[in-house]
Amino acid sequence: MCPTHDPGQDKSSSVCRFARLFESSSLLDNIHDILNSPEAGHAPNREELMLNFQTLINLQTIVTEEVGDGVQLYSGAIALSNAALLVAFEHGTKVPHMPGETDECNTCANSSLISVLSSMTSSIGIFKLGMQVIDFNLFQPLVAFSVYKAASIVTMRLLSGDCDILDEGLNVLRSLRWLLKEVGKRWLCC
Repeated sequence: MCPTHDPGQDKSSSVCRFARLFESSSLLDNIHDILNSPEAGHAPNREELMLNFQTLINLQTIVTEEVGDGVQLYSGAIALSNAALLVAFEHGTKVPHMPGETDECNTCANSSLISVLSSMTSSIGIFKLGMQVIDFNLFQPLVAFSVYKAASIVTMRLLSGDCDILDEGLNVLRSLRWLLKEVGKRWLCC
């Protein structure tokens, strides 16, 4: 058994945090490969994709418990997990229409995409409302990447007129862009 999975292991140690980051990165890579590298003329392997989803969601739950409330924004593992979910659910919403089969896939992907975006927006909300100050010494670049990815998805949906899946699309976009602006002030000295 990997020492980072030992129940007695200090979950705040750098080894554990790096292991969780590596695990999230591997799952993001797996999901990306499954969605974008299917065999010629074949759809992505659903069973393999679902196993990776389940593993990713389980890992995200474990990491969320390990980092605790209020510091999820600083977790690179959660950011990579969110990025993987965003990539997968965005892909699911774009599956070409085939009667019966894809309707369920598109509906599930839309609701899951909304759930991930809501989760990200709520974790940003405590900082946007001034309830907590962002500690840029703990802030990871991967978080900015996942927020940027989420903002690009919301922007594309708003521009395409596909706002029905995002009742509060503009508010979500404002929250995401607020964080990117705050990060830009610090990192880019803007």
